[in-house]
Amino acid sequence: MSKRRKKRSSAQQRKQEQAEQRKKFYRKVKLFFALIEKEHLFGQISERELQYLWKLRMRAPKVQPEDGCTLSAKHAKMMTEALYYYLNDYKLDIPGADNQINAYEYLTTGLTIYSFILLDPNPDFPKEDEFYDEMSPITNNLFGDELELMIKKLKTILGMVYDGIDIHHYPVRFEWGGGQGAHQGVFAAFRVNRVANPFIHIKAGGSRRPAFQVGFAVEDFVPLQLKAEILHLETSEYPEPLNVYIQSHALRRLGERVDLLAPGELRWCMYDSLAQPAVIPYRHNSYLIEYRMLGYKIGYLVADLVKSKLIIRTFLLVTQCGTPEEQKLCSITGLSKEDIAYLNLCKLSSFVNSDIHENQRLKIMFEEAGCGPILAFAKDKAKKPVKKVPRAEQILDYLKVETPMLEFELNGDYALRKDGKAYVANL
Repeated sequence: MSKRRKKRSSAQQRKQEQAEQRKKFYRKVKLFFALIEKEHLFGQISERELQYLWKLRMRAPKVQPEDGCTLSAKHAKMMTEALYYYLNDYKLDIPGADNQINAYEYLTTGLTIYSFILLDPNPDFPKEDEFYDEMSPITNNLFGDELELMIKKLKTILGMVYDGIDIHHYPVRFEWGGGQGAHQGVFAAFRVNRVANPFIHIKAGGSRRPAFQVGFAVEDFVPLQLKAEILHLETSEYPEPLNVYIQSHALRRLGERVDLLAPGELRWCMYDSLAQPAVIPYRHNSYLIEYRMLGYKIGYLVADLVKSKLIIRTFLLVTQCGTPEEQKLCSITGLSKEDIAYLNLCKLSSFVNSDIHENQRLKIMFEEAGCGPILAFAKDKAKKPVKKVPRAEQILDYLKVETPMLEFELNGDYALRKDGKAYVANL
């Protein structure tokens, strides 16, 4: 059965569609002047100038693979969707006005006006000096360093979103693409490359498992290395910095337990944590390395020293069995490893999407155990409009156990220990 051909639009329909697109562009130009609070200056732009801007307008930004880099249709679509999400979400403050412009309108309508009217005044479209005098403070600030800073942030964000999908890295480079003439058809192009992530196989439980080298990619892979003294090792025995690897098992556990971020964001937090590591000796040749998100310690990378390599074998949230915080929490509350799993306190979403961080009784307990940072992160990242899951009372009901055998002075709902630390009473 032959495929049905798509019905082609007529010349009249195409002409009508183009006219609608042109009118929409004119409205966007007018809106730009409204955002910078210079609507009266829009009246000084003639129909001829608007047509000129329409013809040479900046096209929509695009994601394009570098030469020799093949992206699947699925991955290309994923990155394009991410690009447009962040272009619409990223806002720039407009100097001298109490408004913002999103990155998409900035890179299209805004740069069109700047490039073809303001940057190099067109002698064919003369303006009064007052026009440029009013526009200059805004354009000099809005289209100066802000453009370079925004592009840099967008490249990083896109690299974070895409990185971690498989064993490759996908660094992003920016350039101005297109152009059928001097300035026709120009668009912001985010060029994606693919750099293989080195990996090794290690023996674990009688089987061989892959472990990926920790690092990042610019043009080539750049390994992240740790000096021996950071791991409390003798530099005479380990004169060279140690390469770091992470098992596929650890990546899965990281994704399961820090269940609010994309794989690329998880990896970038890992790079940041390892670049300035806080290391706790765990067992013989084993370490707990703090895992931080936006400066908040929410867990640990558990790593072993194996033949001059540091192998990250799993990830633990601060509340999970094996961390110093979990030991203190269990000592304070009487909870066991099984209790923590039952109460679902081993996932970051349990703290962010619930009312745990809002309950003063639980807050005192968690802070005394050293889990304050995860509550602070939850408070910082909780989405206010979303109704929180009522978990606090469920946990408090579960904690109807004997308090530790310490001396207390009762103070309302709370108790003060003789050492001055607060503890929850009357649970």
